[in-house]
Amino acid sequence: MLPQLQQPKEQRDTQNKFRGLVNRLNAGDEEFRSMRNMSSDERPMMAPRRQRRYIRTIGGRTLLGGDALSWVQDGTLYYGGRAVAQDVSEDPQLIRMGAYLIAWPDRIIYNTHTGELSRMDYTWMGEGVHVRPCMLSGQDLEYTASDTEPTTARDGMYWLNTDNGGMYQYLNGAWTGLDTVYARVEGYQIGQGIHDYDVVSISGMDNEYYNLDAATVYARGDDYIVIATGVIMDYENSGMVTVERKSPELDFICESGNRLWGCSNKTHEIRCTKLGDPTNWNSYLGISLDSYAATVGSEGDFTGICTYMGYVHFFKENRVHRLYGTQPSNFQLVELQMRGVKAGCEKSLCVVNELLYYVSRDGVVRYDGSGPANVSEALGETELEQVVCGAHGDKLYLNAVTADGPRMYVWDSAVRYWHMEDETRAVAFASTEEGDFFLDDQGGLWTIDGKHSDLETAAAHDEGEITWEAVSGDILTETTMVKKLKRIEIRVEMERGAGIQLEIMYNSDGKWLRAMSYETQVKKTVTLPLIARACDHFALRYSGHGAVVVYMLTKIYELREGRQCLSYRA
Repeated sequence: MLPQLQQPKEQRDTQNKFRGLVNRLNAGDEEFRSMRNMSSDERPMMAPRRQRRYIRTIGGRTLLGGDALSWVQDGTLYYGGRAVAQDVSEDPQLIRMGAYLIAWPDRIIYNTHTGELSRMDYTWMGEGVHVRPCMLSGQDLEYTASDTEPTTARDGMYWLNTDNGGMYQYLNGAWTGLDTVYARVEGYQIGQGIHDYDVVSISGMDNEYYNLDAATVYARGDDYIVIATGVIMDYENSGMVTVERKSPELDFICESGNRLWGCSNKTHEIRCTKLGDPTNWNSYLGISLDSYAATVGSEGDFTGICTYMGYVHFFKENRVHRLYGTQPSNFQLVELQMRGVKAGCEKSLCVVNELLYYVSRDGVVRYDGSGPANVSEALGETELEQVVCGAHGDKLYLNAVTADGPRMYVWDSAVRYWHMEDETRAVAFASTEEGDFFLDDQGGLWTIDGKHSDLETAAAHDEGEITWEAVSGDILTETTMVKKLKRIEIRVEMERGAGIQLEIMYNSDGKWLRAMSYETQVKKTVTLPLIARACDHFALRYSGHGAVVVYMLTKIYELREGRQCLSYRA
């Protein structure tokens, strides 16, 4: 009787989960050491990203979302596709404060509801200025001028004491000195660009009492302003007078609590405007509407600013200043010793699913209000420079300049995977009701998910067919028996015209061997086998074009008893 031959034992390992990018030697078989144009859209399956859509060329490097898209092109500010202001700098910060759209440092203010265009700063220069006493409302003040008390007086009557320059009012049978008196400064169109309670500086007056650094305008007309003064005079000024409403020099600004906030590396100051007024940074009347200023003593330059969880955060590279309070009387700055924003990465500040992300010197961090946590270990030692971030659903889109050129990375906060898309250089991101946009370094405006937009021109088009690639980590079997890899089967769904290729590298020998390729002219789901050879470990490189979804990967091994093999993992 002939002996029966023993059939080799087989082991089937099925992988039906594919994770993200792990640019490290210890990347597992479900992870990828490198990739291009991959996405987590079909998680836990593996799939390339969706096509983007080119909308139009707008130029510039600035983009702002909200109820409509805003940008700057060739020195013109656009809001919702409409030109609204001229002579704007190339790369301003665009900020929304209620209905106001503000371009900084140009100090341009556009009211999106009324269409009114104005400037944050105001300067008037002119001659022939006349100063006279007046009422708070600006009406003429009737008074008697003499060096002695008037012999006849009636209740409410005013007397200017020419001996000491003081103003008195007759009340309850006695002359009472007035601590605050008002002067009307008259000049042709002097008040045309000023509002009630603006704070202005005045220079060039013959009388030094009227040369003021911060004078509150209590009333105004086209040809006059009313200010408070301690000395009353009625005279014609002889020279050129300058009236200015000025804003400070600030490196970064944002909006919070219906105020503009900013910080300056030159003066080490933190400033904010009056409540509801983006034009006044120097109003100090002792009320809740006042402006606010504070000097910060910590070392280093400011590197970014944002509002998060109702608090304004002023970032430096190695610390953060957080502002508490609701009005100047209870504003309080607290210094937090924590990782801040890396210099040059102020555009990396981005909120995704109620969490704040930004790039620090140690990598990408997630901040929940208590402290930052690093989320970029999977990117390895990649240095990220000039980072710009945007939000798209659960995803953080992070575009950076690296040693290998620009890279578009995507962090899926729902599953905490990184993916790398391509070498596009994005300079700005923005979101509106229409969708999520980014602006490339050639001035091209794109939608991330391929949606159409009302801003499209005749040149709008979908992105061309996507080519993609993903390289797995080392794959091995946790067994003490010698294994022989017999074959690999992958289950894929492919759209019409799509193709896939699989290459294999054995035992880290540096040689990629083509194992299988397949293309289809119809949409279908197939199982593709490939013959493999015995090895200790191997890696797979997936590549292809078009829409392909990899559902699962099955490795079939032949196990041989009697000898052990040493599993290897970097």
